[in-house]
Amino acid sequence: MQDVDKTKAQLLQEVATLHQQLAKLSASESEHKQAKEALRESEEKYRSLVETARDVIFTLSTDGTITSLNPAFEAITRWSRAEWLGKHFARILHPDDLPLAMEFLQRALQGETLPIFELRVVSRSGGYLIGEFTATLQIQSGKVISILGIARDITGRKRMEEALRQSEARYRTVSDLVSDYAYAVRIEPDGRGVVEWVTEAFSRITGFTVRELAAGGGLARVIHPADLPRVCQRLRVLFSGQQGISEHRILTKSGEVRWLRDYSCPERDPAQGRVVRVVGAGQDITDRKEAEEALRKAYDELELRVQERTAELAAANAALQAEIAERKRAEEALRHSEEHFRLLIENALDIIILLNGDGTVRYQSPSAERVLGHKPEEAIGKSGFEFIHPDDLPHVIDAFTDTIQKPGITPPIEMRVQHRDGSWHVIETLGNNLLNNPAVAGIIINIRDITERKHMERELLQAKEAAEAANRAKSEFLASMSHELRTPLTVILGYTSLLLEQTFGNLEAEQADPLRRIDRNAQELLDLITAVLDLSRLEAGRLPVEVREVRIPKLLEELQAETQGLRERASLEFVWQVEGELPPIYTDPGKVKVVVKNLIGNAVKFTTAGSITVDAHSRSGGVEINVTDTGIGIPQEALALIFEPFRQVDASSTSHLRGTGLGLYIVKRLLELLGGAVMVESAVGRGSTFRVWIPREPAPPDC
Repeated sequence: MQDVDKTKAQLLQEVATLHQQLAKLSASESEHKQAKEALRESEEKYRSLVETARDVIFTLSTDGTITSLNPAFEAITRWSRAEWLGKHFARILHPDDLPLAMEFLQRALQGETLPIFELRVVSRSGGYLIGEFTATLQIQSGKVISILGIARDITGRKRMEEALRQSEARYRTVSDLVSDYAYAVRIEPDGRGVVEWVTEAFSRITGFTVRELAAGGGLARVIHPADLPRVCQRLRVLFSGQQGISEHRILTKSGEVRWLRDYSCPERDPAQGRVVRVVGAGQDITDRKEAEEALRKAYDELELRVQERTAELAAANAALQAEIAERKRAEEALRHSEEHFRLLIENALDIIILLNGDGTVRYQSPSAERVLGHKPEEAIGKSGFEFIHPDDLPHVIDAFTDTIQKPGITPPIEMRVQHRDGSWHVIETLGNNLLNNPAVAGIIINIRDITERKHMERELLQAKEAAEAANRAKSEFLASMSHELRTPLTVILGYTSLLLEQTFGNLEAEQADPLRRIDRNAQELLDLITAVLDLSRLEAGRLPVEVREVRIPKLLEELQAETQGLRERASLEFVWQVEGELPPIYTDPGKVKVVVKNLIGNAVKFTTAGSITVDAHSRSGGVEINVTDTGIGIPQEALALIFEPFRQVDASSTSHLRGTGLGLYIVKRLLELLGGAVMVESAVGRGSTFRVWIPREPAPPDC
């Protein structure tokens, strides 16, 4: 009986203990519901803040994939969020901005505190928007899990900045374009900056008067010491002639730290080309900076709270054994996702192959049979190197070795692979090393058949080489023929000159006139052959530049002597004007003579009465030689054609003066060899001026 009572007492005690455990379980469930409700309210506030923000708020995974976007993204870019979620952020950026964006992503992942940076973003309309980006890391358990970013559309502001830079009177109107302050700093020849003026607003911000700024180190005295090197670097950019925008801190007279956004641009001396003044304007953005910092801290705090609540909810769900239902839903979503991507791969035009780390094929898309004739089951389990041409195998193996050592996408490579029918196809492959990704644990290879494209490239290259060979042969032939024709013509001109000088006896008038016509036409033919010879040498690349010191006054004296016969036959007034103390230049004097002779010959040909003036003076790091005539002039519509080969002005009044159309083309090509240029000014009936500029020293050859 005592044993029965003892057993009964023990059972009652166990029942009481069980009731206590049930009561605790009920209380825990109530607390869990309260925590879940608090988490829901917190998430609702966070969602409302993000959804109503005017700036774009986004998150990226550590590989750069876009994982979330707020509605402001759609309002600003006109893209829908669904079009970009799950895609890499680089695809929405301007290609030129991609290196900067990737650099900032890497720096962010390395834990650096990033400044504000600007990137161009593709809008749905096809244009580009300019965004101002800030970013911060989201860290959980000491590991980076995502990147939070905020982007502000500053396209309108950038357009205003561009308009400001293009204004010719920017320092007079800058006060009307900005809301806070403006200034002008004069740059002395020794590099010092002297404050010319600042607006009163700048004095109110800094506490310094204009006199204090001008006397005590200028604007640099108010720059925060930590930002001074960066501001000095920006000034060096301004002194080189580029415009700039920066954000930096200043120390006011009272010691307060404030943030300024500064817009500035240089002004050059028109005569010297030197930067003589820097004008600028800016805004006090201290409040904005503080607001951004407060927003970032608030976001971090909110994100931390969300993470804590999420962890609590996960623990509560585990305690309530809700993990099984969640797992089923995840498995179902994964099945749908797998089906979706499987259909995409199976219907792709390119071949998709999944390789193991040792190069064996784990998967091959059905498109391989259509492109190369191999069925998927024929390749699975085999080495991917079996189908590659033996000559291409070494560099393919090297590329594969590099791929398995570097996670991520690798550069594309080309190789030959064997078709099922035995033929060789050229393919282009792009690899993505996902061996470290447990969901893939392999290397994805994208293959595209470029056999036809390579065939077309070879045909185009052969056609190009054939055309170049034909052109060289033509130039060689012209050079050879022109040289052979010059020899008999030189003899004809020599004997004609001796006859006209009456070396062999006196001439009657009826004898002298035909001889002069023979001499004139033979000289024109010699000039034509010389032009063809020069052209053929230019085209064949056989006209070297012999650079030496050239004194322009002496060169023009030689030209006067060498053109004496031409000038005597022209019966025109010739004027030679040379600026005193012209410095020597370093160029090819023979080619300069050819250029000026051609221009004088053209002037004589198209001038029946009046004068021809040859003028030389210094200009812009070189010498300018002008040949001015009072001839018939050139129509405006023909000015763009006269420097092309075999092109002449088509006018009935000049039909008796027509030549080969090579003289001005040779002038232009010779000046290009010398690093110079030629320009023309002309009016019909009033004459023409050809301006030849030759640099003081030749430009260095292209590398």
